[in-house]
Amino acid sequence: MDTEQEFDAYAYDKQWKSLKQKYKDAKGLTEEEYLSHMQKEDKFLPVVTVVIYYGEKAWDGARDLHGVLNIPGEIKPFVGNYPMHLVEVVNNKLRFKNADNRDLFQLLNLVYNASLDKRERMKKVVEYEDSHTIDEDVVRALAATNSRYKRLYYV
Repeated sequence: MDTEQEFDAYAYDKQWKSLKQKYKDAKGLTEEEYLSHMQKEDKFLPVVTVVIYYGEKAWDGARDLHGVLNIPGEIKPFVGNYPMHLVEVVNNKLRFKNADNRDLFQLLNLVYNASLDKRERMKKVVEYEDSHTIDEDVVRALAATNSRYKRLYYV
């Protein structure tokens, strides 16, 4: 199982364990519901995994599992296909309502903009930070997800 599927499975398992705790005793449950720790009307919240690509070049790889498999045509309908929900930091058309998400992606875009040299990137990052109130969690996310942001300031 790859990491994305492990995270999804973990998220669903966490929801199931919450239901299991809710139905600790058998009161009002059928035998089947007691064994599964779920009632028929219980539903999980969906999990959507998004891959954030930090590359300077446009993504040109597969965007689903079938794209990386050599599948004979006759069995292709029987092989599960898992799409990759890909967001390119440099090349995306996302519109965020949340200011922190807007700031994060705008700054990531500046940090990874290959058309600018390091000094120009640093200048644009500083200009952006000076003209916006950047939440410290956004700064931490930038620093944690890439060393370039740190290097812009410390090299």
